[in-house]
Order: sequence, then C-alpha cells, then structure tokens
Amino acid sequence: MAASVAAARVGWQAVPRASPGAPWRRPPAFCSFLAHAASNWPKGASVICGDAEKGHADGAPYDRWLATFTVPEIPYVWVEQTPAGRIVAPWGSYHSYSFAVLDVRDGVAEGRFSGYPAFMRSRTNRPPRGYLSDFLHHQDEADRSTTTLSPRDLAAEYEAKFFIGLGLRDAWSLMAEANDGSDEAHPVGAG
Repeated sequence: MAASVAAARVGWQAVPRASPGAPWRRPPAFCSFLAHAASNWPKGASVICGDAEKGHADGAPYDRWLATFTVPEIPYVWVEQTPAGRIVAPWGSYHSYSFAVLDVRDGVAEGRFSGYPAFMRSRTNRPPRGYLSDFLHHQDEADRSTTTLSPRDLAAEYEAKFFIGLGLRDAWSLMAEANDGSDEAHPVGAG
C-alpha cells in the first residue's frame, strides 16, 4: 500500500518497494497473486519475489528505494543500486524506530532520521525469542544503580528511547509492572 501511494505520485519505475521476507517465506501462490494484481496496476508495475534485503540488481539503478519494513541497518546493496538517489527506510533498534531518509552519492548514503513509523521488522533480523531468564546472564557481576526518573516517563519519550537504541543496538527493553498493587514499574533490558 505504501509503495502504491508513492508510485501514484512519482511513477512505478521510480519506486522499487522492498517488502519483508525471503523467498522461502513467500509461497509461490502469494507471488502469483501479486503478479496478477500488478498486471492491472497503471504505469507498468511488476512484482519480484525474493529477499528484499538483497535488493534487485536486474532493475537497477534506481532513483528511489522505499522499504516498508524496519531494518537495523541499511543494506549496502541498496546504496549500490541507488547510486544517485534517495533511500527511505524505517530504521530502528529494539527501543525505538525512525525513518532513515538518505541521499546517495558516490557510494555514500547520508541523511537524517525523521518521524516515528510503525513497521514490521525485517524477518531476517528479528531478535531471538525466549523467556527473559534465557537472556539475563551474569546478574551477580552487574553494576546496579537507581534513579528518580520514572520508567513510565522514559517509555513515552521516543527521542530518548531512540538515542538509547543507538548506543545499545542489541539490547531491548520491556516495562515490568509490579504485580503487588504498589503501582511500581521498572525497565528490564537484555541483549
């Protein structure tokens, strides 16, 4: 849907859309359905099923690259395939997300972060699953401290969470509410 809106403004050829999922996660029937639907779209849209994080060299170079899933880092192949254009992708850590809006020149992508999108994470870069106890190691060696800052206040501060995520790329946070009626909470992090 996001690519459809963008393509309506600038044309299908200018908007390669990167959707999450590697080929083994997209059944052939799903790809066939999308390809049939694309045949009815204006301006020559096409559907390519594959791993979006690997780009699509056959259609390169691109003027723009629009990702519709969150990545923890921008794949360099997107930079290579958009040599003089713009990449827009939801970027994020386990704490917070923002759009990376990057202009590409001479193999370098530079830009800014903007907004607070809510997109699914890349299927190939999702955090491991399990119980919290599976991730908490060496607690007896940890430095402990306290603060008067309420974790609820931090939870509402997207900018703060974004910068925490920049510094703690592999850590994730979880608000743990006390179950004793005290209305207390504390952040729990692992990584």
